[in-house]
Parts: sequence; C-alpha cells; structure tokens
Amino acid sequence: MKKSIVLSLLCVVSFASNSHRQPYQSAAEYQYSQRQFIVDVPKTQQDADFLRFVDKFGKQYTSQTDFAFRREIYRRNMVLLEQARERIGKESTLVLGVTRFADQTPIEMQAQMKYKAPYGREANKRLDQETSVGAIPETFDWRANGAVTPAKDQNGCGASWAYATSSAIESKWFMLTNNLLTISSQQLVDCVPKTNPPNGCDATLSLADVSAYINEPDQNLETTQFYPDLGYSSSECRADPQQVAVTLQQYQIQSSANNLMIKTGIVNNGPLLAIAGVGLEFMFYQSGIMDLKNTYFLAYQPLLIIGYGKEGTTEYWIAKNSFGQLWGENGFIRVKLIEGGTDVLFLQESQFTYYA
Repeated sequence: MKKSIVLSLLCVVSFASNSHRQPYQSAAEYQYSQRQFIVDVPKTQQDADFLRFVDKFGKQYTSQTDFAFRREIYRRNMVLLEQARERIGKESTLVLGVTRFADQTPIEMQAQMKYKAPYGREANKRLDQETSVGAIPETFDWRANGAVTPAKDQNGCGASWAYATSSAIESKWFMLTNNLLTISSQQLVDCVPKTNPPNGCDATLSLADVSAYINEPDQNLETTQFYPDLGYSSSECRADPQQVAVTLQQYQIQSSANNLMIKTGIVNNGPLLAIAGVGLEFMFYQSGIMDLKNTYFLAYQPLLIIGYGKEGTTEYWIAKNSFGQLWGENGFIRVKLIEGGTDVLFLQESQFTYYA
C-alpha cells in the first residue's frame, strides 16, 4: 500500500518507579546486590538517596572508583537541581526531580541528544499557506483518539532524530489507515546514511537527513516486531524488504511560527514535530508545565507535539519525548506557549551552567 505522508516540522527560530525498596543498610547487602564490589554504608541522607537512585534505575557501576565518581556527580546535580527549583519558584506547577540522568555530567547528557542545529526562518511556510483557520477545540490530545504509541526510550543512544521521526510516522500512518503500528527507530539508526561518524547513535543528523532516506524510491519501514529497538547501534543495516510495514510515497518538511496555525495543523493534520532547545530542567522534568524560554541551553531535542491544553490561564503544548515512560508524565511533557503566539518552542543561546 502506498500512502503519501506529510510530516510537519515546526521551524524553530530565534532563539515513577514501582520500586519501594529501602536503601541498603550495609555494605554487604550492596555487595550481594551488585555482586561486584563493596561500598561504604550510607553516612548521609544524600548517600542513602543515591543508593535508592541506583536501585530504582538499575544502575551498574564497574568499580569502587566509578561508584564514587557517579555519587559525586549525583551530589553536584542535586545542587543544580535545587538551584533550578529556586529559579522556578513555589507558584509554578512545574515539578523537577531525580531522573536516570542524575549521575551524568552535562557532556554525557548532551551525547544523548545528537540532533543537528535546526532550520532557520528560511524554511518553507507551507503549513501556514495550506492550513485554513477554522473553529478548533480549546484543548486537544491525539492520545484520546488512539493515534499515539507509548513514549519510546533512546536509552544511551543519541539518535533522538530517529525516535522522533518514527513516532511521527506512526501517528500519521494511523490517521491514514486507522492502524497504529510501532515503527522501528532502530532501522533509522542503522540505515540512514551517515558520513562521520558512521555509528548511528553517535551521528548528529537532522530530520532532513532522515527524510532523504525515507524519500528513496519504494523505501520500506519495518515495525519493532521485526526490527526491534536496541538503544544502541548495530553493526549494519538489517532492513528486510519482506517485512514491510509502511511504504512511503512522499515525506515533506513543513513549518509554522504561528500558534493558531500550529493548533489548527495539529487538529486537522495530526501530530507535528518540533525542535526544542533544552537544559538541565528538561533532563529532570517530572510533571507540570515547563517554560523552555527560561532554561539554559544544553542541546536540541526533537519532540512530537500531539496536542495542546490549558491550565488556569496558562496554555501549553503536549509533547512526546523519547526518554522512556519513567521520565516526565509517562514519557510526555507539557510545554508553555509563548505569549503573543510567535513560536512553539524556543532555542536558547545562553550556555549551560557547568559544575563549579
């Protein structure tokens, strides 16, 4: 079956665990759990919190030195997290907390978001030109219509461009066929041509690079049933022409910088891809509405905008991320709309605050 798929890229401009296990009470207990090495019994509440973090996210460290290093990074991140909470203020609905990134340095966080700098204002405006503005609901969420798969998990793979694109294709395919598939992100990681480096997870690509692969004649995409997501790069492209799930006839990148047009496009055309400039707050997001305008820049992360809503007087986008379902609101995030309706997401030019 040939279908014409148009995925809209919003052109950016200017800018809980089920585990209730108690912390380890002795070095011997931790040694038994890890079966690798002995560590000191927790001496402070933060030491105990770190062991809870290790247990909750299944962290595995290679040595006492590695364990001590990660514990120190965790300590420093908790300082930055508390500073971020103070900047947010008590009146905000935004909740930040410990996520799986709590033992990672900023450079390690950046390495998991290998997205090439996005398009500027020169990108086409076809979404604005082709979308007629009519009556749209005050709130809208494509999840309620069964058009969105659960949040994917990149794990340690930096190919965020692959996970975002596969999510967009899934939703668009559902709109065309009423059949929701889970498209393989791994196929894109392994098969989209790269120049340097060759490793898919380490390749810094854009959605345009992915579209070039998808636009190849009779290009076929497989589901995760036949091409499972691994969270790392395999040695070769293993696409099987016999296991075709989706055959694309057309893949286009469109853009818009008008909130009303974006909302109308979401309702009429389906979820839209956007590129967010994110910082530390994003990595530690748990719930609430995040204002990306007030974050320090860390990296670009593609998000799938699946709807919009309103809480009190604050409007927000509903976006699907690819950090797994333990991050955010079951893998999703609510992002505040900028007042004035000019851009969906901001790209911050300020530098990320590294450890002192």
